[in-house]
Amino acid sequence: MNKKCTLIFYSFLIYTSTYSQKIDSTTQVKFNIDSLQQVESKSVNSLNRKSELQFISGTSVEKFGSDQFQNSASVHYLQEVAKLRGMNMVQNGILSSSLNSGGFSRTLNNGFLQRFDGVDTQLPDMNFSFANLSGTSELDFQKAEVIPLPSAATYGPYAMNGVLNVYSKDPFEHTGLSALVKLGGNQISSVSGSLSAPLYQLGLRYARNFNDKVALKFNISYFETQDWEPDYPGNDRYLSDNLGSQSDDPGYDGVNYYGDEFSTIIPFGINGADVDVSRTGYPEHELLNYKADNILIDFAAHYRFYKHVTAILAISANQGNTIITGQNRTFIPNLMQTKVRFEINGGNFFLRYYNVMHEMDQSIDTRLLGRNLNLFGKPNTAWFIDFSAAFGGGLSGMGIAGRDIDAARAFADGQGLNVFGIFRDRPDPSDPDFEGVVDLIIRNQVQGLPPVDSEFQTEQQLSHFELFYDFEKVIPWFGAQLGFVSRNYDVGDQNPAIFAFTNGDGYQEQSFYGQLSKKLLEDKINLQIDLRLDDNDVNGNTTSFSFGSSYLLTKNHAFRFSYREGYRTPSWHEQNGFRNIGPGELRGASTELNFAFIDNRGQTAVPLAGNSIFLKNVNEFDRLLREAVAAGVPKNDAALQNLDILGTGILQNGDLESLESEQRNVIELGYRTKLSELLSVDFSGYYGRTENIIGAVGVVRPFGLINPPIADTLGVIDAVRDDRRRQLFWFWQNAEETVESYGLWMGLSSELPHKFYINTNVAWQDFKTAEELVNPGFNTPEYVLNFAFGNNNIWKNLGFQLSGHWQDSYNWYSLIGEGKVDSFFTMDGQLSYKISHLNTFVKFGATNLLQENYNDNFGGPIIGSTYYFSIILEDLLN
Repeated sequence: MNKKCTLIFYSFLIYTSTYSQKIDSTTQVKFNIDSLQQVESKSVNSLNRKSELQFISGTSVEKFGSDQFQNSASVHYLQEVAKLRGMNMVQNGILSSSLNSGGFSRTLNNGFLQRFDGVDTQLPDMNFSFANLSGTSELDFQKAEVIPLPSAATYGPYAMNGVLNVYSKDPFEHTGLSALVKLGGNQISSVSGSLSAPLYQLGLRYARNFNDKVALKFNISYFETQDWEPDYPGNDRYLSDNLGSQSDDPGYDGVNYYGDEFSTIIPFGINGADVDVSRTGYPEHELLNYKADNILIDFAAHYRFYKHVTAILAISANQGNTIITGQNRTFIPNLMQTKVRFEINGGNFFLRYYNVMHEMDQSIDTRLLGRNLNLFGKPNTAWFIDFSAAFGGGLSGMGIAGRDIDAARAFADGQGLNVFGIFRDRPDPSDPDFEGVVDLIIRNQVQGLPPVDSEFQTEQQLSHFELFYDFEKVIPWFGAQLGFVSRNYDVGDQNPAIFAFTNGDGYQEQSFYGQLSKKLLEDKINLQIDLRLDDNDVNGNTTSFSFGSSYLLTKNHAFRFSYREGYRTPSWHEQNGFRNIGPGELRGASTELNFAFIDNRGQTAVPLAGNSIFLKNVNEFDRLLREAVAAGVPKNDAALQNLDILGTGILQNGDLESLESEQRNVIELGYRTKLSELLSVDFSGYYGRTENIIGAVGVVRPFGLINPPIADTLGVIDAVRDDRRRQLFWFWQNAEETVESYGLWMGLSSELPHKFYINTNVAWQDFKTAEELVNPGFNTPEYVLNFAFGNNNIWKNLGFQLSGHWQDSYNWYSLIGEGKVDSFFTMDGQLSYKISHLNTFVKFGATNLLQENYNDNFGGPIIGSTYYFSIILEDLLN
């Protein structure tokens, strides 16, 4: 970090300290219907390591503990996090979910930070976390706390949309042997019909306290079931809105079909109109193994030097199988993650070091696998010749009727005319040797097949060192805290066929952060200022600032206001990745990748500027051309009428630039109150502006153009629309326009007579932007409603809960597809019984009781119902 930034930082601290006084601004109040007593809890904030008065906090803070999770029907505690006020979740699979708050959601969300006992488990190259697979086990889960909306001044990069902190149980306080057995079934909606897959979960935790000096704990947990499958919604072909199928649309490109992304144009339509033809795709279930399992093992040793100084050594390892949804759907059968954490915590200071290592091997990218299976049969050119001959009626003498899509596909998928040599039949999943062919393909052991791996391999590490000190005892008249962070991202040892451009082995990051706070007017007003400086090897210096304040009108009424800044440093993958994703290449934004490529002969490096057209313009031109031809306008006339669309879309020098960090600034106003002994309310509204949103921009380059650049767009109207005659590239780029987002959140909590309770929250969120080239990917329903009704002791330790979730329909945008996600309503329920003298908790639980299967992200799986019986035994051998 340069000297100027460091000087500004310390000058700011000195200046602000003249107006500041100590306040524990992240102290939480236990705000329930019984009282508004201020009860201390563990930190929700990596900057404030102390406790927080939630009722008078200047920012929204949501939390729940192990008791609430135990009395819910959710299979995993992260499903309960998703029901907190202002939160949303999208699910790639039963073991792969993505949390978010405040919009701009992704299936692999790198804008919402997730930490487990202070450890960030994100992948260094893509900056997202496998939270379900790498978090805390159910038996060791103590509580979860969420700070929605930006928190970069406290947590640094990747906290642009919020932070989740999960805490495990302290072995000094929670001792003895605990065991969990969960048995049930997971309802799968598959192509062959609905089926029920067994679900197993086993857990064991043992902790022992040796005279309050040494404490040890050990955890092991295993989960297994079959994952959900998608329902193949819609047609993802960029040039058509037809939602048909492979049987009624020759150009069908199914969202969850793979290998059919490559298409061409043949003039065999009515009156010679263009007809799109795609290769035959493989439905996802023919390529993926839907086994979902995870084993987690961890050990921790705690040693108390003094009453308030503890050293902790924690080691954990997990291995799992799961499916993720990114640019494609990818099966990861051998995800390995190890974590080592060493920490010395003294209450007003701590030193923490941790290392997280990720290993992925033998993973299968479905889109590339489908593409390579098709090429194993025959090249694209030969296949389209065979299909055109059959579909156009040229093979009627062989008994193949013209314009019969199924017959033409069957002929082309077979050996066909063998125009360029002897070809194989397209590999059929019903063949006994299909798995052997797949194994050869993903290992690039097929002679003559282009070396584009379907296998994802990576080994990467994140190392983190942090030092923090609270000046409470040194400067008692105001609150002052300082911290330093150093992080190293090691992204070496990538699969070179997928990440051909590595730009070194990784990058480093150093950060300074600080906080000043003060109480005024007899502690009714609380003020807090946070400042953070981050120095990243890739993006340089970034400053983040936040201000929070609260006013306690009476003991039952508190107002709050905050201004918070958030940012997200572009991931290594977004800067430097170079990956074939089936219909083209996905490239990072670095200069070397933006302005040069290898032409179709694999020999010449050619600048893209002047030789390519934005895909958005190509698609718009194609749409208008087809509409005009369908209305009877001759094709050449229709092309001339809309030719300016292609001309204005020619890529120019400077159109593709290196990435800048996403920036988000949010103002939040909130109000908390206890209206009566039965009802408490938390209401907030926010308005935010987000700049430099990172999204993928498509660029089309017609073959044959090397020098001079495109001058006659009329001469390329067919080439830019035909995969046989063009190259397609996707580049990560920043949006030029600012995106405005806003929302209202309200939560109500009520206790009824006889210990019944009702909790509910509702959210409204929306956005607006003038951006046309980069889609901001807000990907968030406008309205969301959650509620829970229950009683934990309705009669002699018998409890129950019914909870519901509703969200309206919304538009989803990502590289895997763009379309509408339908609204849905789902209910969960559980019936439990506590055997007090045996410290045993028995539960029958069910999610999606109404059995209305639903999807929460475009191209993702159809989520069914889960039924289970669980028994937890606690404090044995205590």
